[in-house]
Amino acid sequence: MKTCSVCKAQKSLSEFGVLTRNKDGLAGRCKLCACAAVAATKRLRGLGKVDPVKAAERAKRFYERNPDYGKRQFAKHRNKINARTAAYQKKHKGALLAKAKTRYDAVMAARRLAFVGPLIPSKILGQRKRRAWKKANPHIANASTAMRRAQKKHANMKWANPFFIREAYDLAKLRTKATGFEWEVDHIYPLQSDFVCGLHVEFNLQVIPAVVNQAKGNKVVQHG
Repeated sequence: MKTCSVCKAQKSLSEFGVLTRNKDGLAGRCKLCACAAVAATKRLRGLGKVDPVKAAERAKRFYERNPDYGKRQFAKHRNKINARTAAYQKKHKGALLAKAKTRYDAVMAARRLAFVGPLIPSKILGQRKRRAWKKANPHIANASTAMRRAQKKHANMKWANPFFIREAYDLAKLRTKATGFEWEVDHIYPLQSDFVCGLHVEFNLQVIPAVVNQAKGNKVVQHG
């Protein structure tokens, strides 16, 4: 045991720092009093204040020099980190579940605004596959596009009202801009179909989300 020269408390020898010039080889004041004295000196001299901008720059330079530092630290303290994470999740289970539910509800609400029908979001994967296929097979895609244009031209009727047709396409652009996702003009009765072929007239047009149009394909969807 040793008595601290500052707080006058008797403490074990492990509570004192090393100072070789003293007879016992230990500092006269304990570690707590030494730390308090250093902190007080820094406050008087205006030291110890952290500049957040400089600190962020130092951290950025450090991680640029050590890109795998986080992985090494996790590998070194894996068990400790996992145990701490498990303890935190157990302690705050209710709050974490509520937060996850709120996030899930927000995502589903956004999907309901963007897509019509419960199965439509799954069609996004098909849309990506079609785009990749068209990129890999441009000659087939171009031929199909040319055929559709010819069919569309053939389906134009002289008695069709061009004003209402343009209105449908303008409405699709307005809805795309207002909602943040793409809308398209769809032919209720498709121009090309094994069952029935429609005409490119105002009575056969509807403005629907692009994913719905792509999921519909060359099918006639019966409502009601």
